[in-house]
Amino acid sequence: MSYEAIYDGVRYPLADAAAAHGLEYAIRGLFADNGTGGFVGIVSQNSTVRLLITPATPVAIRGSDEPNPSVVYRW
Repeated sequence: MSYEAIYDGVRYPLADAAAAHGLEYAIRGLFADNGTGGFVGIVSQNSTVRLLITPATPVAIRGSDEPNPSVVYRW
């Protein structure tokens, strides 16, 4: 199974399920306790990407086995 994050129409490959779970956990943490977002860094297969995550920027995780993985926060 392949894993990837989709952000602003760009697909970022993730190494494995642990990477997908870690990204989901980090993004959810940005909005815990009424948080408004922030930066999350992910390492793709050929680069490191720093993403600004806000309620207006949807993120999808494909290939994860977490519940409802298609949308991490507001699509």
